[in-house]
Amino acid sequence: MDLSYSMKDDLENIKKLGSDLLAALRNVTKSVKIGFGSFVDKMVLPYVSTVPAKLRNPCPDRYEQCDSPVSFRHVLQLTDNASEFESHVSRVRISGNLDSPEGGFDAIMQVAVCEEQIGWRKVTRLLVFTSDDVFHTAGDGKLGGIYLPNDSKCHLDASGLPPDGPWAMAPGRWLCPVRERVQPACQGSQAPRAGPRLPLQPPP
Repeated sequence: MDLSYSMKDDLENIKKLGSDLLAALRNVTKSVKIGFGSFVDKMVLPYVSTVPAKLRNPCPDRYEQCDSPVSFRHVLQLTDNASEFESHVSRVRISGNLDSPEGGFDAIMQVAVCEEQIGWRKVTRLLVFTSDDVFHTAGDGKLGGIYLPNDSKCHLDASGLPPDGPWAMAPGRWLCPVRERVQPACQGSQAPRAGPRLPLQPPP
């Protein structure tokens, strides 16, 4: 889920969406698990403010408390416990960044390649991607001094500067072989952009 500040009004709906999705999938199969992860943007200028106070609390209003921005945060491993999902997601707070595009592709890549940490099984996988804006693509990182291509490796336990985001089709080579389906959940104004740029689903 995109936790940039513009998603503040959507956060409560997203918290409920997970439980509704789990209930709907249980009507199709008994073998269902659900997890949760969040993203904002790369932790360098000009994507987020590197002022220490703003890194601790990126909210526009200093009296409001937001979480620090992250490139990707794995919040909850896949579970069949709806109460556990609701408990973890209920503690999630909004964050913030500076520019409009978000770091969604970095998140998709980590979810795809960090199979053990996410808890993926050898079954059809559904990734619900929620955002209200477009995403950074390869080359955007040059403004922040990030010029190396994405190494397509898991970095959930790593610290430091994350690699530049992959170009628009790159995650597909990791998603398609394991039948991982990406379902964009975008606001109406962003739906036309999200559709053409997410041709990552394997054929039915």
